[in-house]
Amino acid sequence: MSFLDFDLFMVADSDTITERCFGGGAKGVLIVLISPPELREEMEAFAAKVFAAAQIDLHKDATLLYLKPGEQFSLAQLSRQKPVRYVLAFGVPAADMGIQALAQAYQPAEVEGLTLLLAHDIAAIAEERKQGGKQLSGALWNALKAMFSV
Repeated sequence: MSFLDFDLFMVADSDTITERCFGGGAKGVLIVLISPPELREEMEAFAAKVFAAAQIDLHKDATLLYLKPGEQFSLAQLSRQKPVRYVLAFGVPAADMGIQALAQAYQPAEVEGLTLLLAHDIAAIAEERKQGGKQLSGALWNALKAMFSV
């Protein structure tokens, strides 16, 4: 017999998550990525190019957080510890960040005073570009233009 009508799950301790964040964060941009350690350098280089076009220096202006697939954390707690105004989540569902809001991919949404953008996994976007496709990267670029008035 269960007294709870919802699932309980472990959320990473906010101090642990904060310690895993890196970058200057000067413009209040939080970039949440899922990437295996062996691909991080390549994915960071790709992300740096994408964000440079939006006049965001990945290491000075943004804070990066790498998650394992399915890992969850509280964005609300993290945003109290880090100066966050924009959240760009690549391959990370809103629910995994503790957000119970309907947000569509590539459509910036205001959530709790933050601008949230959900996108496909950065590796999928990079792979599409390598193969000459532009659907995902184009959608990302249009969303970044809308968010940052580029």
